[in-house]
Amino acid sequence: MSISEREPVEAARSLRPRSLHDLRSGQALLASLAFRAVCGAVAVAGPPNAGTQLALLVPAVAVALPHGALDGRDGKRLFVPQHGRLWFVPFLGSYAALSMATLLLWWFSPFLALSGFLLISLVHFGQCDRETASSFPRASVLARGGIPIVLPTLAFPDEVGRLFAWLAGERNAAVVLALLVGPVAVVWLAAVAVEVAQALLEPQRRRPGDALTALSVAGALALLFATVPPLLAFALYFSLFHASRALLQATAGEGTDPRTAIGRAMRDAVPLSIAAIAIGAILFLFQPAGAATPAVLRAVFLLLSALTVPHMWLEHRLRIDADSMSKRLEAAAVREERP
Repeated sequence: MSISEREPVEAARSLRPRSLHDLRSGQALLASLAFRAVCGAVAVAGPPNAGTQLALLVPAVAVALPHGALDGRDGKRLFVPQHGRLWFVPFLGSYAALSMATLLLWWFSPFLALSGFLLISLVHFGQCDRETASSFPRASVLARGGIPIVLPTLAFPDEVGRLFAWLAGERNAAVVLALLVGPVAVVWLAAVAVEVAQALLEPQRRRPGDALTALSVAGALALLFATVPPLLAFALYFSLFHASRALLQATAGEGTDPRTAIGRAMRDAVPLSIAAIAIGAILFLFQPAGAATPAVLRAVFLLLSALTVPHMWLEHRLRIDADSMSKRLEAAAVREERP
């Protein structure tokens, strides 16, 4: 290949994101631009009705499922060292047991199920969205995770209350909503204050411009959930921001070309994604007779909760294994340094 022929190739390579940080920053900025555009459209044209929002939520959740469907690959990584070729037996058994227990909790105690689902969702979203450079990681998790969970209850209390009532009944919904707009909101606002203060006062912990970028993205998310009706806001957040961010994190370090790693991950996620969609359809068929909108909403959120609980359990197990491995490596390094 001549020098003139190589120049376009080298130029194209230079446009590739060079790190996970660059990928996450670019993805977050693109999503934040989309969120601002939607907020402007809603301000001009008005919010869509609940049926339209739900019609957008279902395909958005389906599109976002692959990021969670990578649990099979993570489960293999976790269980192969102890179980070899039969790794899928303990993985599927544990996964199915946790999913079934979650669905049964919705049946026997909707209040605990709704409260627990909101809590683990807050933690899960916060862990994925938070700034890794934070000096106060717990406050960062709470601040970021509270944007899609707490903020909508403050901006749209009546609409969120109606959604909660469809999921858990009016009495349970009223109690959960009162907790969210009261003590939980106070704690969340305190965490937000810590996060903002840290971003402004500790720029030296980040690369140049990172603090402003992080605040800009968080501001776009806050604007989305403060001005766009809850179902539509969640559909946009879940598909355009959370799922793609988690997918980038899951494929970090898998080769030099991010596109190849993401394509491989998407292929790996197809079987479990199809299974999840099938489970969602079955959950819809088993909903009580009545209006279609509440039935679809219950099916979607029961599916999400049944997948989120084992997903977080698996992430917790992987985190424990990673910490254990790190400690073993540190201990080995210390032993080697001793005379």
